[in-house]
Amino acid sequence: MDLPYIYNLIGYIYYTGNMTEKADELFDYKLMYNTDRIEQGEMSYKIRYEIAQIYAVKGDKKNAYKWLEESLKAGWTEYSYAAIDPLLLTMQQEEQFKKILENARTKVNGMQGNTKAGFFELN
Repeated sequence: MDLPYIYNLIGYIYYTGNMTEKADELFDYKLMYNTDRIEQGEMSYKIRYEIAQIYAVKGDKKNAYKWLEESLKAGWTEYSYAAIDPLLLTMQQEEQFKKILENARTKVNGMQGNTKAGFFELN
């Protein structure tokens, strides 16, 4: 069973509505679930990004940055969404965040450059 992304959004709404106890219950469960999946070999960048979101909302930027970097290593490239993601709002003006987004942008540009060369180009 995959816990949907909507759980992060509901937790964010709880947090911003000063219902932190409910948010923490949801976030703690989601963190446990996602980290268990990673320990079992899950390779998806998505669950790492979700962990980064949870830590950002909770104000733990150190872990939020750690997991955002981990999601980038696992293939995350959705930098344009991260720039407006309300769950990452507390980090969006920081240089470390901007550097991670730039690294993702560079990764995307590199992939686009590889596809422009073409698979069937003969030299």
